This record gives sequence, C-alpha cells and structure tokens, in this order.
Amino acid sequence: MIRDKKQIQEAMKPIRAFILDMDGTIYLGNALFPYTRSFLDTVKQSGRAYYFFTNNSSKDVKTYIDKLHSMGIDIEQRQMMISTHVILRWLKEHHAGKRVYVVGTPALQAEFQHHGWQLDEEHPDIVVLGFDTTLTYDKLSKACHFIREGAAYYGINPDLNCPMENDTFIPDCGSMARLIEASTGRYPEFFGKPSPKTLEYIIKETGLDANQIAIIGDRLYTDIAVADHSAVTSILVMSGETKEADIEKSEVTPDIVDRGYRRTRKAAVGNRHASYGFHIKGMRSIKTRKESSCTDRGFFCILPLHTDAHSIPIHRSVLHINSKEKGKEVKLIV
Repeated sequence: MIRDKKQIQEAMKPIRAFILDMDGTIYLGNALFPYTRSFLDTVKQSGRAYYFFTNNSSKDVKTYIDKLHSMGIDIEQRQMMISTHVILRWLKEHHAGKRVYVVGTPALQAEFQHHGWQLDEEHPDIVVLGFDTTLTYDKLSKACHFIREGAAYYGINPDLNCPMENDTFIPDCGSMARLIEASTGRYPEFFGKPSPKTLEYIIKETGLDANQIAIIGDRLYTDIAVADHSAVTSILVMSGETKEADIEKSEVTPDIVDRGYRRTRKAAVGNRHASYGFHIKGMRSIKTRKESSCTDRGFFCILPLHTDAHSIPIHRSVLHINSKEKGKEVKLIV
C-alpha cells in the first residue's frame, strides 16, 4: 500500500505504460483538459508509453483517433483500445459462427461486421448491448424478446453515465442494461472495465507485466476497479464522474487519488485556478499546493513528483505539503 512520497517514487519506477481513460479523464465531450498534452509530452520524454482505453462503445477506433487528432494529439492505432475489442476477442474464442443482434450505434454494428460477425434481427443466438446513443423502443423491444427466448446476453461496458460538458451526464450502457433487466429479469456479463477480461486484454496488448502498468481514470467502479486486487497501479482523478462522497462509500480503493482538477463547471472549460492535491491510499489527509507552471496540468503533476530523477527531466519547483496529523508544513524541492 502506497503511503508516502518515497513509496510513491518507488511505485512509479517500474511503470512503463500509462493506460488512460478518455471521457472525464483527458477531456469532457469536446473540451480537452488543459493539462493533458503536458502529461503526454512528459511521458514521452521519460521513455514510457501511453495508451487510451475507453469503455465508450458507441464509436469505433478511427473516430477516437480522429477526435484526438482534432485536439492536437496524434497516436498510432495500437495506442487506442476500446471495450468493444475485448468482447469481440472473447466472442471469437467462445461463440464463433453464431448470429448476433447488436443493440448499438451504426459504428458499433459496423465494427462487428468488420470482424466477420453475421448480424441478425430475426433469430439471433446472442444479444450484445452497447452504449447506444441511437437507442429506440423498437431496439429495446426486440432485445428483450430475444433474451426472454433464451439468447445468450452480453453487455460491452457497465458504465451508468457518460460525463459531458457543463457538469452534465447522459445514460450509458449500464443504465440501459438496468432497463432491460427490469423487463426480462436478466442482467448481462460485461466485458469492458472492470472485467478481468479487460485487464487480460491490456496486459496482452502492451506486452508488459501488471506491475509495469498504471491505469488512470475518473470512475471508481470501472477505471479503478479493473486494477483492484492486481499488481496494476490505479490513479483516480476527480475531473469526471466520481465525487468525494463516493470515495468514502466505495469498496474499491484507488492507490492514488488526485484532486488536482476537480470537476466543476469552471474546470470543465479550463479553470487555471483549480485546487491542487493528491491523496495516497492509507494516509488520512495530504493536500498539496504547487507553486509552479503545474497549475494547469491537474493529476499529471503526479508523474514528475513520482518519477525517478534519473529517468526523466524534472523542472525544479516547490511543493508545500500540509499534514493535518502532524500539524506542520514540510517544503520539498522536486
């Protein structure tokens, strides 16, 4: 369990790749957080890798790559992971040749067809529920009918809400699954975060050991839970769905909680004066105020604070750490 600065530095030494959530972590809707590019540049300079993994199954890889490009972030296709690919790989191994009814956007349906699946709206063997932003009553009615008739039933991502601009949310795949459950009495097995199948997928795609990976996200029950009870380091950011009260109530405990870019209406559009801080699992209260250009990088200030000085160039700056337990201020130069 990570408890102090030295332990954080030690925990970061083996990390070779950061797996970043997208919605609520690096952007909200079409608004990129002001710290995102700085962090990605720092990761590159350190010789580490970064990947994006989104549970949002409403879009395909190309759409996400194009969206990142429009925000000034260019990546290779291998750096973009989607929950859709986790279930596609598993279905190929366990249900090859079966007919599928996909409750999803045209992009999701096209992704299934691209991977060789026969879509069937009459007599499917399997019902797959995705984050369908084009959901209609007819789709729901058909899905419920097929499920009652005994079709295998799987969900892509369990997220209840998808964060948007201006501190708003829209219903996600998990909420749609609750609706179907109310009608059929059946709830699907999910394959996106926090499914162990997703963690297996990430480890296989990166080619790294679990202790060489850090996962960063804004949701306790998906982004953080996927790393729970594993050697993967989990970092929770407060820029998306999770609120302070959620942390206290949750059975899932992140290794690190960063409060550097709290989700507010101002923060969503780039508040350069957002409060700063990080909390380490096992410590009662640690808050930081960084007196440097770090004020627009949010949780990404964690990286230079945690990183071995011999592996990455670090700008000298002053951190004031106030410990409520000891009642004194300690000044650190990093």
